[in-house]
Formats: sequence, structure tokens, C-alpha cells
Amino acid sequence: MTFSPPLTTGKRTAADVGHVNKCAKVHAEVRNPELRSWTGVTYPHNKLLYSIADGTTLAGNTHLVAFGADYNHLTPEKDIEETKKAVQNMADVDIHRLVSPFLPYHPNYLNQSPPTN
Repeated sequence: MTFSPPLTTGKRTAADVGHVNKCAKVHAEVRNPELRSWTGVTYPHNKLLYSIADGTTLAGNTHLVAFGADYNHLTPEKDIEETKKAVQNMADVDIHRLVSPFLPYHPNYLNQSPPTN
């Protein structure tokens, strides 16, 4: 990519370094209603560092949102089992499903419709 006029030295350096976090984000619906207002941190030993429960789903399950960082990177769409393990390392949870726009269709873990092809 080129810029006209060219980027300043500081902006070019920042563009070369890139975003510092490159975080992963996973939504989990878990069968643990007692966690509905829970927050947890597992730094630095888990691929997900921070999670927050923000309420109860219509099905009566707890919704968690978990975040990971670049230094111990998790790519949810590449390994569903690694993603499940990282969520379960946050707390003792019974996962009903994982939801991420990047996860491939899997009937047991995702809130998606099957592919139409």
C-alpha cells in the first residue's frame, strides 16, 4: 500500500509495528447460572486472560465474554478443543456453546446454522 503524500516517519513506524494486542475474543454460553455476574483473570498461564459474565441468556444459561492477548495467542477458528480448554481454564464451567464470528460451523458448540452448500 502506498500513501500520497507519504506517511510521516512516526506513522510509518507505527504501521510497520502493527497493532500491539491482536486479541482473541470468545463468547461462551455456559450452564452455570451462579456465574452470571462473575469476572475472572488467568494471567499469564491461559490463552484467555480475562473473562466477564454479563447476564443470563433466554435459555437460562450464563453468557461469558473472554479475551486473550497476542503473547500467548489463541486463534479460536483453528482449534475448537484448544478454545474450549481455554474457556474451561477460566473457571469450572459446563460449556453449552461457543460463539465467534470466526469459528467454523460445529453443531455441538456453535450458535450457527449449518452451511448451505
